[in-house]
Amino acid sequence: MSRLSLVVLALGASGCTFTANLDDLKGGAPVTDGGTTVDADAGGDTTTTPAAPMLPLKVVVAGGQHACVIDGTDDLFCWGANYAGQLGNGKTGGKEAFFVKAQVPEKVSAAACGGQHTCAVGKSGTLYCWGAGASGALGNGDTDVNVPTAVAGVSDVSKVTAGANHTCAIASAALWCWGSNSEGQLGTGAASSTPAKVPLTNVTVAAAGGQHTCAVANGEVSCWGSNVFGQVGSAQVGTDAPTAVGVPSGFAPASVSAGGKHSCARDSDDKVVCWGNNQEGQLGIGSTSQQELPTALSGYSASGISLGEEHSCGIAAGVISCWGASDRGQVGVGSGSSFDSPTQLILTQVQSVATGTRFSCAIAANGGALWCWGDNTSSQLGADLSTSSEAQPHKLPLTQ
Repeated sequence: MSRLSLVVLALGASGCTFTANLDDLKGGAPVTDGGTTVDADAGGDTTTTPAAPMLPLKVVVAGGQHACVIDGTDDLFCWGANYAGQLGNGKTGGKEAFFVKAQVPEKVSAAACGGQHTCAVGKSGTLYCWGAGASGALGNGDTDVNVPTAVAGVSDVSKVTAGANHTCAIASAALWCWGSNSEGQLGTGAASSTPAKVPLTNVTVAAAGGQHTCAVANGEVSCWGSNVFGQVGSAQVGTDAPTAVGVPSGFAPASVSAGGKHSCARDSDDKVVCWGNNQEGQLGIGSTSQQELPTALSGYSASGISLGEEHSCGIAAGVISCWGASDRGQVGVGSGSSFDSPTQLILTQVQSVATGTRFSCAIAANGGALWCWGDNTSSQLGADLSTSSEAQPHKLPLTQ
């Protein structure tokens, strides 16, 4: 019998290529290419199955029409829209209903999904981005790429956040931003397709929204960019430089979040304030009136907040509540309506929640389950759904 060689590209830490013979693989460990597993049985026949994330799942992030999870081995798996190569598996076009492994050349500590791009922080502190590059959001010019590509000009990165068409990263307590600056959202006063330093120090958290950005620096919240709906937290038209947000007295900001046209901050006591566009009740304040200044969510506290295009979600004691637009079921308690105050979902014992444009996802506290709900036009809700949306949390299959 002739010996058939199987060449597999293994993009690991070494970025090497190796060759194996099927005869050598009999009874051995499966060979993976970052997206599939190839098994050889005793007769030399092969079967190909999609790779799957290893439990426990640690973090979920969501973007325009795609999402990603960091799994138990610190690898990144993504699914949903891949029209610009934002899934990072070396392919461009269409959508993926089941997980594909992003070809990040090292283990991952943090990730973020933007409109049509994705970024991940490697354990080494190197930042990688991929997907749509037309606005410079990848930090490497304006060309689309479908595999994770290191971002030059910034190192020792600890956190990353991705907006519709721009990206920001925290490195050694400094904030760097790049991409679209159509509304001043970079905070540097000029457009840049490579990392540009924002004039802030001691930055602990940053959040990139639709066309605005917010950060916590030196214990204060600052925002900049488009302010058409008050999302920067002031009465001025807009600003291309960090501008302090007037949070309530005694509010010690621990984190900040940015959505399509609204923003929220959480303090060290888990109290939440929000401001900006509120046409769909996405501020959660019990009305739909726009707020140019931070307004407290009465009676609600949360350990984590995530903002979508026109909806918001929070976690309190492992329980998820969402509010705002639910035209695609993204609030998770029914579709076709809006909710102007936090509305509790059926999910409990949850550790992580993420909001995309019109969908949401959450991970169980033990990392053993993943749910998504809302828009499904790009298969954001997983491989076993054929409906275009889902108004209740849907448990995604973790194997196929």
